Amino acid sequence: MSESTFQLRAASAAAEYERVIVGQVLMPFTSELVDLLGLRPGERVLDVACGTGAVARLAADRVGSRGRVVGLDVDADMLAVARVVAAHPVTEWHEASATAMPLPDAAFDVVTCQQGLQFMTDRPQALGEMRRVLVPGGRLGLACWCSIEQNPGNRAIEQALTRIVGPEAGRLPNFVLGEREELRRLVREAGFREVLIRTSFHVQRHASAEDFVQIPAATHAARFGWSDAQRTAFVTDAVAALRAYEDDLGLTFPLATQLVTAWV
Repeated sequence: MSESTFQLRAASAAAEYERVIVGQVLMPFTSELVDLLGLRPGERVLDVACGTGAVARLAADRVGSRGRVVGLDVDADMLAVARVVAAHPVTEWHEASATAMPLPDAAFDVVTCQQGLQFMTDRPQALGEMRRVLVPGGRLGLACWCSIEQNPGNRAIEQALTRIVGPEAGRLPNFVLGEREELRRLVREAGFREVLIRTSFHVQRHASAEDFVQIPAATHAARFGWSDAQRTAFVTDAVAALRAYEDDLGLTFPLATQLVTAWV
């Protein structure tokens, strides 16, 4: 077995995240975020909550051999996959928290964080750290999903989930920063200026509603310890809600995210 194969098997959940979430969901938004930041050759980029390195791999190509890209995440399994699928001579990886980065002040020209801020328990501290490591005039790029109402596929999942476990436990954390002005306030209070928020839409397609529901069904069944009957009820409920988004080619629905750019 090759070292790469071993690493991917050792981090199977992260590898599945790379295959499904990065490959099928995030990459169109990733490309758009990197384009908005206008990365230039020789720049130094920090990708916070980098996961399997979706942003880092595009950034490395933009900054070239004279640049530097650092991916930072608390999840060792995600970083294990990133080292395989996003390997690049200018890229390095750090296992650390966004709220206490082991990085010097003013070390980066650009800091990014794609779909990570909403999962952080101390968002002001994390944003403060992002500002700390940026040079004067440095740029911040964030991606945070719009509200659950603007993401109907995930809304169907959340509604089915809440019927089984209740509204508090069933709320999907991915969408808790969907209110634009709340997000703008957080970024401004961290000391950033010229905060611009754009809404970006891309269409997600799956073979069928049943196909789309399988991964969240497995994830939540393991999370809540569901019986077979509970898992079946969740799948049936979610699939029924998604039927309105099926056409002759399968399931299709819009995804909406907020892309934030700001300056130090």
